Amino acid sequence: MTAACLTAPPQPAASTPERAGVALDTSIVSLAEARDALLPWRRLFQSCAAANPFYGPDFLLPLLEFDPRAARLRFVLVRQGQELLGLAPILPGCIGLPGLWRQLSVYNHPFIFNSLPLLRCGFEAQGWAAMLEKLAASYGGGVLGLGPSPLDGPVVQGLRQALAQSHRAHLVTTQSERAALAPADGKADALLSAIKGKTMGKLRRHERDLGKLGKLEFRAADRGPALAEAVEDFMALEARGWKGRQGTAFASDAASAAFARRALGASQGAPGVRVETLRLDGRPIGACLHLAGPGYAATFKIAYEEELARHGPGVLAMLGSLRLLGTEAWTQRLDSGASGEDAVGAIWRDRLPSGEMLIALAPRQGEASLRLHGSAVALAERARRGLRDAYYAVTRRRRTLSRKAKG
Repeated sequence: MTAACLTAPPQPAASTPERAGVALDTSIVSLAEARDALLPWRRLFQSCAAANPFYGPDFLLPLLEFDPRAARLRFVLVRQGQELLGLAPILPGCIGLPGLWRQLSVYNHPFIFNSLPLLRCGFEAQGWAAMLEKLAASYGGGVLGLGPSPLDGPVVQGLRQALAQSHRAHLVTTQSERAALAPADGKADALLSAIKGKTMGKLRRHERDLGKLGKLEFRAADRGPALAEAVEDFMALEARGWKGRQGTAFASDAASAAFARRALGASQGAPGVRVETLRLDGRPIGACLHLAGPGYAATFKIAYEEELARHGPGVLAMLGSLRLLGTEAWTQRLDSGASGEDAVGAIWRDRLPSGEMLIALAPRQGEASLRLHGSAVALAERARRGLRDAYYAVTRRRRTLSRKAKG
């Protein structure tokens, strides 16, 4: 998917809704009210320059059905008439430190590694400004937490512009680089050549060894019965591995299986879903599950056949994704959600800056207050991670990639 506004010339300032004299309506609504705006929500998703696929309604609404926090969730909506120009799911928290009053968070979940709101292309700064003003007025100041997210692109640029114009303080609390793919001009040649010779030689040996066992092929499915079948194959492959033994695979319980089938197998396109599968004699042995929006896509999950682990079916699936992206150019940027130091980083050589952020809703709240708040949050998080590490050490359970990212 591509976003036309990424290459279109800048529009004159008078064309923006506020300056054209069109009234904007910013409101905070319940989950039920947000669900009633399903069609405008889908149109908003398709009108973004870099749509966050985790906040597409066809993924987020099924996810919320088995999240006990959903009853507390609120949505900030920015409207122009009947059309949505912006949407952000917000989770109100408890009372915070003195002077900050309350902790709010853009909705996050172990399945999610991008917390950027949906904002119509060209409306990013105005949309952020409207949302921050509404949150400040409704919650009496406080701090807004933005979970692990890309720290570049039009939505973050719009946020920085809105913060500067409103004199609001912000603090980036964590920073890292994720492995990603962003082929120039839709070509993957440069990305393939960036893989180190030793690594590429090992991958080719894996391909040759698997080829001796049977016919090796790589397929992609992104719609219709083929997609539904690919999702079922992915779920079965995942369940055969350590996630299945640990009980964290989609197929491990009825609720998560129902979520996967609804959110992934019958997608309405907001987000798009794409499953790329490495097959040996027709049998899935490695797979990547991607969520796609205009301008940006995220690799949601990866699975592989453990019986063939010595042949690297998981990394070969990642290599297949790189090759297909070069020939089909189905997204402008593919975010692995994993650190550049992870195994995928040896194959996906582009890097995407990411991190977490705290935003002061009241202009009088300075960076020093945010640092104090951030220190308290970090202390609590370290304690939580220590308890979590102890739990996994005692039980000897393995952590999924999303859980590792969150400690």
